[in-house]
Amino acid sequence: MAITNGCGDQNKIHILDKYHLYPVIHAVLLHGRSITCCCGQPIVGEFYQFDAIDQGGNVLNVLFASATCARTLLRLSQIHGPQPIVLLPLFSPLQYRADDMRGELEAEENRLSKHPLNAEIEEAIYLTLTCGDASPLQRRVFAQALNRIRLNPTWPIMDWEVKSINSTISKGGKCLPAMLDDQRRENPDLKHYTFPEISAVLKREAARTGLRIHCNL
Repeated sequence: MAITNGCGDQNKIHILDKYHLYPVIHAVLLHGRSITCCCGQPIVGEFYQFDAIDQGGNVLNVLFASATCARTLLRLSQIHGPQPIVLLPLFSPLQYRADDMRGELEAEENRLSKHPLNAEIEEAIYLTLTCGDASPLQRRVFAQALNRIRLNPTWPIMDWEVKSINSTISKGGKCLPAMLDDQRRENPDLKHYTFPEISAVLKREAARTGLRIHCNL
């Protein structure tokens, strides 16, 4: 279950002293989804997802935060906890309005700062997490991949990692297109995504191993 006992600064400090909060995603909450903030209140609009990691590096829990609570955690983490939190750019899978060119430019700048394969992997993970809750196994695989991308954004991740992420995305029972179709019923302005770099890697892996690889993207 997600951490929801973080109402007020003192409770947030207790959480920061107990866990290292690793930011996994900062995204727009889709219509039809319900997420509870660390303060116990329902989230509306933007949300952050953090992995709560113990001193041994094990992911023990997940924490969701509104933009307001995330900024509070950022402030408190400068003094409390193992290391300061670094907040993430906003990811929105929705079509930008004509008057929101800034958001579109920021998204494109963020994408161009990475190798094309890394950018697609990041988007695929973000979309999976935006569409629904992930299991501990999925969160662990996704967080490890995102961390490698953030450490070396211009260096493409390995083919075997792409294959692993492709398999992990469907662990919840559906492929990514099916997840997006479910969300599109209440979010008709969802963007349409293609993943040519990932598809090329999966074809290469299938040729190398001789095994049929089903693309879950």
